[in-house]
Amino acid sequence: MENIVYFADEATKPDTATQYATAVDNWALLSNSEDGFGFLFTIFGQLKDIADGISKLLGLV
Repeated sequence: MENIVYFADEATKPDTATQYATAVDNWALLSNSEDGFGFLFTIFGQLKDIADGISKLLGLV
């Protein structure tokens, strides 16, 4: 069964283009912010550097 939403008029219909743009902007802010998801990218970068260092110490590279 489909979920269908009926709007009384165009005024009550949500502006999906604006909502999408806002969601993309919010994701960009979160992913680049140290308070958002940005810290994960920093941690992954540091873990990669550590793994590269360990590989060099063990002579794997």
